[in-house]
Amino acid sequence: MSPFFTYLMQAAILAYAFLGGVFLAFSDFIMRSLSLTTGTVGVETMQVINRQVFRWVFMALFLGMTPVLSTAVRFPARGQHKIRPVPA
Repeated sequence: MSPFFTYLMQAAILAYAFLGGVFLAFSDFIMRSLSLTTGTVGVETMQVINRQVFRWVFMALFLGMTPVLSTAVRFPARGQHKIRPVPA
C-alpha cells in the first residue's frame, strides 16, 4: 500500500470520527437539553445552532469528505491491489 493511500485513509478515519462525535453530541446532549426548555426558547436556540453550524469547520468536513472518500475508493481500483485467488 502506498504512503499516499495510507495517509489519505488515516485522515478520512479521523475526520469521520470527528463528524460522528459531533452527531453523537448533538443527538444526545443538545436534543436532550432542548427538550427541557419551553417551545419558543428551544426554537430560538435551534435556529442559532443552525446558523453557527454553517459557518464552522463542520460544514467543510461534512462536504469535503466526499472527494476524499471517492479518491480513497477509486485509488485501489486502478490495479494497485489485485485480488489473487486462494490456491486449492
